[in-house]
Amino acid sequence: MTLDRDGTAGEIDRPAAPADQAPPPPPPDRPGAEGTASRAASRAAARAPDRPAAPEPTGDADVDLPEPREAPDDEPQGVDGEARKAAETDDPPDDGPPPAERPVQAAAQAAPARPFSETASSRPAEQREEAVERPLYPAVTDHSGYAFSEREFAFSGVSPEQVWDMRTQRAPLGMRPGQWDECVVELRAALEFDGFGDAEVRLQGPGARFCSQDPRKWFPQNESELRAKVIQRHRGASDDERLRRADNAVAKYRAAGFSQERPKPITAFFDGMYKLDATGEPDCYEFQIVDSGRDLERDSPALRGWVRRWEAATGRGVSLVIADRGHADAGLREDDWMVIEPEREGREGREEK
Repeated sequence: MTLDRDGTAGEIDRPAAPADQAPPPPPPDRPGAEGTASRAASRAAARAPDRPAAPEPTGDADVDLPEPREAPDDEPQGVDGEARKAAETDDPPDDGPPPAERPVQAAAQAAPARPFSETASSRPAEQREEAVERPLYPAVTDHSGYAFSEREFAFSGVSPEQVWDMRTQRAPLGMRPGQWDECVVELRAALEFDGFGDAEVRLQGPGARFCSQDPRKWFPQNESELRAKVIQRHRGASDDERLRRADNAVAKYRAAGFSQERPKPITAFFDGMYKLDATGEPDCYEFQIVDSGRDLERDSPALRGWVRRWEAATGRGVSLVIADRGHADAGLREDDWMVIEPEREGREGREEK
């Protein structure tokens, strides 16, 4: 509808648009134009990251890929190769360990150093095997065949190492190995001074065997026997004192387990009777000089001085007697502790070997 100049309305006839006419196509440079992607495809492509398209398969046959090229020996390879290449162009580095060894070296420096004596590898293989395989105490028996146990060793106050030193003849009970070595050196000098230079010397007694070889020295088998021994020893004391000492001895006997109904030793053992107050002194060291026709009291001033010296050093008695090899009651045995072997017999033994 239009208005005339006088303001009246009038209708203007216009041709009607055909009903089936399509909208005009978009310009060729916009999405959706002929020959381009649709608008939806264009938006999806705009959101997707730029990635290289996968190659389309050319057929069912396998595709032969090129084999990797082997780099020559002088060409750097990988990350280490890049480092070597950079090292060739720059100044030579310090003479430090290679990168592969640096963590190991750093760990070794960070770890605290252990003393050589504490490491397992510092000990010889024989000692490591002995420490693993040997029992706590060596096998020690008396003349009746009784095998001494930890009960007797503990009652005597000796450690496993001391018992092993005795068993291997490194030192008798009551002495340290270094102290024993010094004792033997001084004994040799005294023997030489007194004219026993080629003598044979043996060690007897509980210090060498843990138990006594004297059949008269027996261990009490019950509390009654122990009471009788203690009372007899203190027969000069008052009745009250004798009973008090006997009661104390029985208490120790019970505490050690000797009152129980179980096997116990027949023979007195190292310091056992002394700890039970049945004797007045600890066991002594019994040395035998195998000789004949000599008088120690008259012919051996140096040996008498040696005895006094080591009685004071150990707090135990030291007996030194002459044993005649020709007498059956000399008490010599094949398994005696040989303190000093005659040089003559030692040479003959080495020659036979």
